[in-house]
Amino acid sequence: MCVMMSVKFWWLIIRNFVICGIAAGIHGVMAYFASPKEEKDLHQKVNSDVHFKLNNVQFLSAAVMLLLSLCWTAGILLRRTPNMVLSAAFWILAIWSILVLTYLTELGIVATVNEFNDDKKYYLRGIVLFIRCPQLTLTTMVLWVVTGLLIAKQPVIGVLVMPGLLMAVVSSMYKKLEKQQLLPN
Repeated sequence: MCVMMSVKFWWLIIRNFVICGIAAGIHGVMAYFASPKEEKDLHQKVNSDVHFKLNNVQFLSAAVMLLLSLCWTAGILLRRTPNMVLSAAFWILAIWSILVLTYLTELGIVATVNEFNDDKKYYLRGIVLFIRCPQLTLTTMVLWVVTGLLIAKQPVIGVLVMPGLLMAVVSSMYKKLEKQQLLPN
């Protein structure tokens, strides 16, 4: 299942022109994992018509892709010419990339699970979840770091397993926290 959802994740990113696609990829996979068991079917597994309908979510996707590409560029330059300024730039960009990816992941689950009548409420709920639910936030951050490391060191596992596994773990953890009433109001 994780492999199928990882393929769906990458397909949605490519289908949404890579730069604006990461939010759609996250939301598309979260829509499957966060749905009740009776609604999960083969059509939903491979359905790629899932759209993240929040305003300005493409801006967040573009910001993540910009941060990731700058981080990647700084890492390549750092390997060729070790420099303290490049090292600092790399770590700052890496930290911001992970933070924004984590927020986008939590926003994806909020948009899937909750029903609000205003887009601002989704963004605010994502921020509240990001700040007031540290176990979910830290788990998501660690999983994104592991995904990035595996993409760099073991690309097959990093690309074909980790995105689906990451979304499954985050969705499962969110459901458990919700069941135990540990999510912030």
